[in-house]
Amino acid sequence: MKSILITGAGRGLGLELARQYAADGWRVIGTVRDPAAAGSLTKLGARAELADMANVASIRELGRRLKGTPLDILFCNAGIIGKRGSALGSFDFASWEEVLRVNLLGAAAVAEALAANVAAGERRIIAMMSSRLGSISESSG
Repeated sequence: MKSILITGAGRGLGLELARQYAADGWRVIGTVRDPAAAGSLTKLGARAELADMANVASIRELGRRLKGTPLDILFCNAGIIGKRGSALGSFDFASWEEVLRVNLLGAAAVAEALAANVAAGERRIIAMMSSRLGSISESSG
């Protein structure tokens, strides 16, 4: 059976990806940072795993829990927007540090923690989802 792990699968695009892969017969593992969001995944027949993308120790623990579990696809979807409306003179450095911790370092930590799982899968794909937030040419700020 093909397998996929989707980060940020408790709601939004991650939950929809989980729904579609589960409907196609894949074994789906989805990460959530809030235990209350796990129910949405289990209703789909997916396995929910707690992991906070802002916390490297939490991500490493996820890797330990999944040791030996082959993954065909690791889909890094989790991300946050952060505080809006920053400008010179009112730049919110703490908010941007959190955005970078989740969206950049969190994705890198997940790839590092689960690289052996992906190597053990048949497809061996690591996908990183981004948005207009990650674009220089599409940025309006």
